[in-house]
Amino acid sequence: MITDDDQIKITDFGIAKVVTDQHTKAGTMVLGTPLYMSPEQIQGDKVDHRADIYALGVMLYELVCGRPPFVDGNIEYQHVHSMVPEISNGVIERIRRIIMKCLEKDPKKRFQDAEEILAKVT
Repeated sequence: MITDDDQIKITDFGIAKVVTDQHTKAGTMVLGTPLYMSPEQIQGDKVDHRADIYALGVMLYELVCGRPPFVDGNIEYQHVHSMVPEISNGVIERIRRIIMKCLEKDPKKRFQDAEEILAKVT
């Protein structure tokens, strides 16, 4: 969303967390929007702001490619185990590298905060 004073506000990446549920066989279930969930969310690991950086990477990928990186089959499995399809539609190399770093499977290999991303853009 864009506010009246032209600030961009992210309002929702979808519910994305693991909750305890006595009704599931394993005792936990994952809630979220699989198209945008980070590998650590899908696996039920501890989640921090780097999961949002992954979701941002999915959104940026979708903006430049016209679709999220994983759309068919077992999307959750692909977020955890499959390589992100290369961006090959002529996008500027610097932008391609930013998107792909946001989409690193390991949160330690992603950008660690939004300021780090901004530094690469400018």
